[in-house]
Amino acid sequence: VKNANLVDINGLEVEINLPFYDADGVSNNFLEICNALETRESELRYQSYSLDCSSLEQVFFNICQQADVSHNGLEYDISSVPDSSSKS
Repeated sequence: VKNANLVDINGLEVEINLPFYDADGVSNNFLEICNALETRESELRYQSYSLDCSSLEQVFFNICQQADVSHNGLEYDISSVPDSSSKS
């Protein structure tokens, strides 16, 4: 899968993100991916694998993490922002 991302390696477990769509916007064929894994099981030397579908909560969390990383080290001056609680 061209646009697969290595997420984490923890002991004997490897987590890889496989998006629903490939880099060209075409749906990834997960059946084909599973068949390829099973065919190469002895070569890849893994014991098992599993597939999970991200929840909306996980997607939101990932977006927030990406936003935090992109704004890391930036400072904002909010002194010029009017106080919404003040009355005119």
